[in-house]
Amino acid sequence: MIIWEQLFGVIGYSVLLSILLAIWEIQIEGTKGWAEKLPCWKKTTGFIPEKIIGAPLTGYHLALVGFLFAMVHFPFVFVQWNIKTELQVLSVVLLILVIEDFLWFVLNPNFSFQKFRKKQIQWRVHWIGPLPTYYYIFSALAVLFLYLSMI
Repeated sequence: MIIWEQLFGVIGYSVLLSILLAIWEIQIEGTKGWAEKLPCWKKTTGFIPEKIIGAPLTGYHLALVGFLFAMVHFPFVFVQWNIKTELQVLSVVLLILVIEDFLWFVLNPNFSFQKFRKKQIQWRVHWIGPLPTYYYIFSALAVLFLYLSMI
């Protein structure tokens, strides 16, 4: 029973962080997604931009994800690191990245759930059905990491 309570707590907290992060990014990026108008470097070629995220790798997003990783690892300052907890933390980070990205569109007044389509989102090139490909990859990895942390 306690595992389900923890799971729901982790999901709930991940959604809360995702909402806050999406609102933060909407305020920074405005109508132009994926740091299109931000003064940061952008790398359009290579494995990560071409195969993983299907969009340019930007200095803005690298710093944002780095900050997220640092923040969720903060408890390790107080407790001893172990692989099971690390897998849980990585699972949460992946979950947040997917939920936050989706919420950026849903909560952004310049987009909407109805506009969450490949033809409306030019910076995402790889889609499987109704979702960007990396949503499936990150979600599968999140589930795998969470499963591995429990065995």
